[in-house]
Amino acid sequence: MPEPSDSPTGGPSPTDAPHIVVLEDDDNLLHTYGAFLETFLSADPVRLFAALEKASAYLRDESPDVILTDLSLPEVDDAKAVEVLRDAAPDVPILVISGSASERLVRAALDHGAIGYVLKGKRTEIVDGVKAALRGERYLSDELGV
Repeated sequence: MPEPSDSPTGGPSPTDAPHIVVLEDDDNLLHTYGAFLETFLSADPVRLFAALEKASAYLRDESPDVILTDLSLPEVDDAKAVEVLRDAAPDVPILVISGSASERLVRAALDHGAIGYVLKGKRTEIVDGVKAALRGERYLSDELGV
C-alpha cells in the first residue's frame, strides 16, 4: 500500500484545498466526516449529501476532487452506489467507506470503479485514503484481504 504524501502529484496542488463530496445516509456520520475532512485535509468545500439522487444531481454540474461514499444506502444495494456516482462523475476518484470488510463487497466496489475502500472507524485511513485518491492511487484498509 502506498505511503501517504503531503504533496500530491495529481488533483489539487498542495496549496489548494480539495473539493470533496461526502455521501452518507447516517446524519451523525455525515457531519462527522465533513468536519474531519475540513480539519485534517483543509478540504473546502466539503459538500455533504444524505441521498444518492441529490449527490448525483450535484455531480452532473460540479467536479469535485474526490467522492467519499458509504455503500449501505437505502436507494441502492451494495456497490451499485459506486456505479451511479461513476456515471454522474466519470473522471472523479471514488473512495468507499464502509463498515463491511466483505471481500465480495470490496471487489464489487472496485469493479464498479472505486479507487479505494476504507473501513469505518479508521480515521487515519480515511485521511490516507483521500490523499491517495487525490494522487490517483488505489487505497485499501489494512484489514482487507483483497
